[in-house]
Amino acid sequence: MSISRNTYIFALFCLCATQVLAEIHLPKQSENPIANYAWDENDTSRYERHYLYEKAYKLIEDMLSDKRPLDFAEAVFAVENCMYDGELDYAAYSIELERISRGIMQMASSITAPSNDVALNYAIHLFYTQPCPLNHFHPFEYDKISLIEDVGLTGGMITNLLKTGKGTCHSLPYLYKIIADKIGARAYIATAPLHAYIRHQDADGKWWNYETTTGTYSRSAWIMESFHVNEKAIRSGLYMTNLTDKETIVQCLHDLLNIYERKTGFYSNDFVRKCYTLGLQYHYADNLHSKRIEDLKYQLDKNAWNLGLHSETTIRLDSVFGRKYEYIQQLRKEFDDLGYYAYTQEEYMRKYQETLNYKRTIKHDDVPRWLSVDPSADKYPDISPYAYCDWNPIKNIDSDGREKSEGNPILCQRYFLTLYKTNNIKYVYYEMLKLFIGINSVDEEFNSPCSNHL
Repeated sequence: MSISRNTYIFALFCLCATQVLAEIHLPKQSENPIANYAWDENDTSRYERHYLYEKAYKLIEDMLSDKRPLDFAEAVFAVENCMYDGELDYAAYSIELERISRGIMQMASSITAPSNDVALNYAIHLFYTQPCPLNHFHPFEYDKISLIEDVGLTGGMITNLLKTGKGTCHSLPYLYKIIADKIGARAYIATAPLHAYIRHQDADGKWWNYETTTGTYSRSAWIMESFHVNEKAIRSGLYMTNLTDKETIVQCLHDLLNIYERKTGFYSNDFVRKCYTLGLQYHYADNLHSKRIEDLKYQLDKNAWNLGLHSETTIRLDSVFGRKYEYIQQLRKEFDDLGYYAYTQEEYMRKYQETLNYKRTIKHDDVPRWLSVDPSADKYPDISPYAYCDWNPIKNIDSDGREKSEGNPILCQRYFLTLYKTNNIKYVYYEMLKLFIGINSVDEEFNSPCSNHL
């Protein structure tokens, strides 16, 4: 049986993505920092693949400094190739992305939509959520195993997503952005603590928050509440803001440093320093401030310890190290002023488990309930976003969760008039008739057409 060249290349790409070399168990700065203070952390010769990180950094630096075109897909690949020790195949990766992009363009051409941009974004949504030949009839799934086993690091890789069809709120929005860039759809990555999603506009110019892990749209208020995003973070641009193309590339520096620490054990040395310095130069309201603070704190503790200052109190009282200590405290305050919230991995896992438990609870529940707010709630600021049908589910209907409309008034009247005639607490149903139907006299309604059927 013969196979196409593209199929062969993609199979080779998948094979390479699975061949992660055995972890090199090197001492990590975070495990026993006091014992490691004697290191020369800039001596990277003990990790032979350090050149991969330098190569990825140079690529990103050239993009940000306009020495080469911005290419998010290429930047992501360079970073993920560090995770897989240089074993990934860029040609196969590119061919697979082109295959997906061409297929989505074909899907969009058959979609009737108010604008081409809406059609393109909707086609990406279909690719993510609906079985089709383009996704081999397997829509993307959330990678729960990676979240539990390695804090989502593997699941956060686009190369792993393309191989397994499973990803996280890191790899799924990244892939969406890459596809959107290739097909010319306007879409932007936005972030929240330990979370990323997509923002795009409809034909009326309204912005929508697309959750790539569920294929649904979330309200900004829900994101703020769920991920502890405050108004300062939105005003500063730290969270819930459309990232520009360069700011999107800066996110690759986050990933590069996370992989670097995972693989080498370093989170404080010259390489780390130049990565976060570059990123903050192009996106100051960024979580890279946390990398900067960690680095400076390690260097302060190390240098103070080696000079015999073994406690925070002695460091603060020292004339030289005390000033460095206060400088780090000032950086922390500035970061907090940007709206930073230390949303821990433990909190994320706890919230994730609560969501799973809740879904199990309602799976066989006989009591109907609504699990999200009306996606058109922003059009009605005077109505609670949790008020189904404007608190009037008898008079109004909402068949698709988008807009309310009046139901059959005859059926509504018939329902309440039946209750009025057959119950002793007539005054209650009289008030309901006035409230929901808008009548003033029940006696007059008994002469209406619907009363003949009572």
